[in-house]
Amino acid sequence: MIRLDDSKKFKEMFRKLERKFLKAEQDVFSCSEFTLTECYVLVELGQANGLSFNELSELISIENSAIESAATRLASLGLLENDGDSVSLSESGILLFQKIENSIDCYFANLFTHIPREKRPQVFESMLLILEASTKGTCCGGQSNCFCKPDCCTAKESSGK
Repeated sequence: MIRLDDSKKFKEMFRKLERKFLKAEQDVFSCSEFTLTECYVLVELGQANGLSFNELSELISIENSAIESAATRLASLGLLENDGDSVSLSESGILLFQKIENSIDCYFANLFTHIPREKRPQVFESMLLILEASTKGTCCGGQSNCFCKPDCCTAKESSGK
């Protein structure tokens, strides 16, 4: 059985980490004049070079309507091109993506230097475990806007296999 104090500690650490990265996304990643959704769209399109709204929605985990609103604004600024089936970055969008990507690379390179070299494999392993666990669903069965049922907190721990 999962101990609530451990899961609460995990939750609080995760929240702190999430807040730090949200702040970094707004301040450090050259996205201060854009919403986070717009910034995510720029980055995902820069990495993939052309995606449909559905693909963007899946990658960013944001509803299609929000993706379409972000894309409309970015297109009005001359940063995106929309051919009807997919959206891609314009030349100025590519330049902005490169600026954002350089900021992100610099931020994480600096952050990485503060992790002791011998602990880095452990950090990668832990991050992978969290990513894998996050894909196994929630106590709400993947539904949004719901509260966990009481039996959620009595879930059995994974054997690690």
